[in-house]
Amino acid sequence: MSIPGQASPEATRRWFEKAPAPRGEGRRPLLEDLRLPTIGWGGNSGEVKNIVDLKIESAVPEILAGGCNLFDTSPAYRHRRSQTALGKALPRALARASAARENLVITTHMGFVSLDRKEEDPDDFFQKRILPESGLAEADFVAQGWSCHPDWIRQQLALARKLSRLDSFDILLLDAPELALRAEGRERGEALLLQAFAALEELCEEGHARCWGLASLDGFYPQGEQEASLQLDRLLDLARQAGGGGTRCKVIQAPYSLAQLAFLNESPSGRPSLQQQILERELFFMGSLSLGQGQLCEDLPAYLAEAMPGCESDAARALQFARSTPGVGCVLVGMKTREHIRDNLALEALPCLTEDAWRALFS
Repeated sequence: MSIPGQASPEATRRWFEKAPAPRGEGRRPLLEDLRLPTIGWGGNSGEVKNIVDLKIESAVPEILAGGCNLFDTSPAYRHRRSQTALGKALPRALARASAARENLVITTHMGFVSLDRKEEDPDDFFQKRILPESGLAEADFVAQGWSCHPDWIRQQLALARKLSRLDSFDILLLDAPELALRAEGRERGEALLLQAFAALEELCEEGHARCWGLASLDGFYPQGEQEASLQLDRLLDLARQAGGGGTRCKVIQAPYSLAQLAFLNESPSGRPSLQQQILERELFFMGSLSLGQGQLCEDLPAYLAEAMPGCESDAARALQFARSTPGVGCVLVGMKTREHIRDNLALEALPCLTEDAWRALFS
């Protein structure tokens, strides 16, 4: 049986009122009503092994007990296994009344082809499973690995619902929209994205999600002297066209950390930084890879410890920096062990750095 419902403003507000630790400052609303933590759970990290699946299943109740109500998921994460593990753990957690579905904000990503098992040959899987089951042509995919075709988006949602045992999600995220532009050129690529955005708007209108957004590892950031592939204002123009004048495109997800500061930087031609654009357009930004894939968990400069009282580890300081950044709504961490969950979520009991204190880190 699938879990019905979606997050609600009142339920997410109550969640933080009853949270086990004092809540830190700096929490931002989503769509001006849902309440989210500054640190959410991301399901993309970890080897494709049974032991990692079990760790995720065990982690879910610990994450909820720590006060986190945000789960970022995708069929493409760990060959469908992260979403499957979440789908096993959530019903048990909800049955124990440690949370209700209305307390939780859950995303799912769409775009990338996901294998069913680690050992499958990608080419064989694509020809024998993806094409027949999707009814799409090979030309509808980029390198047999990604598509933004409206039918593919709907099938990705159906797969995510099956794996996670959820009737609906709260945020739908289209991965790597820059692939359409790079593969097809600007004019044809934008036409494809317009169709994809219309499908996402329709899914929200049908009640499958509250809003949608765009996620990319490098599309929003300049590459050397080259401008970013994804220009936010143009994407929002297309989203408004798809939505008939308005849009439910409210979320942007991209890497951001002490080791990846492109979020803060102007483009080579002087375009405003992604940070400034997010602030001006009142979008919700989710920072991914905020621990630099583990590289920021040790050996950070000593002055950061002095500037961040209450942070007991370099990992905590890296997260404190990222979540305190103006324009950042939350950062995502792939927490799986009790120790890491406890240490990371302990930050929620601390206030974010003030803007002045955060800016002082650069001086």
